[in-house]
Amino acid sequence: MLFQYPKRDITIIIIIFVILFVLLVSLPSIAAFVRAQNVRATMGTAEVQLSPDERKAIEKEIVDIHNAIQKGGIEGETTLAQQYIKLGEAYERLGYLLKAHDAYARALKQEAKNTDATIHMAQALGAMGDHGGAHDAFEKAIEYEPVNPETYKAYADYYANVRHDIEEARGVYLKGLIATVNNKDLMRAYIAFLDSIGAESESAAYRQEISK
Repeated sequence: MLFQYPKRDITIIIIIFVILFVLLVSLPSIAAFVRAQNVRATMGTAEVQLSPDERKAIEKEIVDIHNAIQKGGIEGETTLAQQYIKLGEAYERLGYLLKAHDAYARALKQEAKNTDATIHMAQALGAMGDHGGAHDAFEKAIEYEPVNPETYKAYADYYANVRHDIEEARGVYLKGLIATVNNKDLMRAYIAFLDSIGAESESAAYRQEISK
């Protein structure tokens, strides 16, 4: 004879399983929310050295961009997403990293797979200390445009100058050179990187390659 649970116990067990399932499904969203809050609690600004005239010019540029966005963003060939990218760049020049991050997020709402906005988002996240988010964003940018040399240059620069991880930076350059079939601009950036770390013999070999 099978053991029978009272109906009340069965109901409680079902409710527990449903709660556990909902929590399991929600974990990625919860983790993303916590990460976003941690970013907002860390580096919302960065110290920048600007003259009063330089700051005034950037602030005027921000006002002009906001006006263009209110008109729909179209000025010549400039899309709304591109206006948000310009806005983020202006905020970054003022050291307002969080505002820049939000501008890039708005650009990505307009064009979810905009490589330029994704690269800028990765850089902003890295500057604010969200290295997991920065890594994910750079990898997305590569996924969107696997042969775009600018992505690899920005990614390698992030590892070299933000994370101070020379080997990871070297790995990104080499991955990019393979993907882009030795793109000349990317190779020049790699040569400069090699020179900066004192790898002159290796950079000399690439100089010979680029001169062919």
